[in-house]
Amino acid sequence: MAGYISELGAENLIIGVSSPEYIYSEKIQNLLKEGKIQNVGSEQKYDVEKIISMKPDAVFTNYIASFDNAYQLLKNNGIQVVFLDEYMEQQPLQKTAYIKLFGEFLGKEKEAEAQYQKVEKTTMT
Repeated sequence: MAGYISELGAENLIIGVSSPEYIYSEKIQNLLKEGKIQNVGSEQKYDVEKIISMKPDAVFTNYIASFDNAYQLLKNNGIQVVFLDEYMEQQPLQKTAYIKLFGEFLGKEKEAEAQYQKVEKTTMT
């Protein structure tokens, strides 16, 4: 999901990521090295205490049933948990459409639409 945020040039809004070894954005990797973005766990286990202490506005995640307790703790601490399962999309444009959602969340609707249109043009030709 960090890739969508990165495509919108909004990496500075990220304060934590899980499984950073799977993030291919050079800017995000640099922000991790600088300590401006924190590693908050992996796809196996989130560091819930660390996430709560960082006071994020929201956590974007794929739904994992075994994490229900973690999700509830985050919600109980006033953190919005947003489930996005874009990895389940089968068509490239359906997956790409998630950038529009991030555009709305981040106030970058125009940038998101431009990125979507760019992918749509290359997919349709």
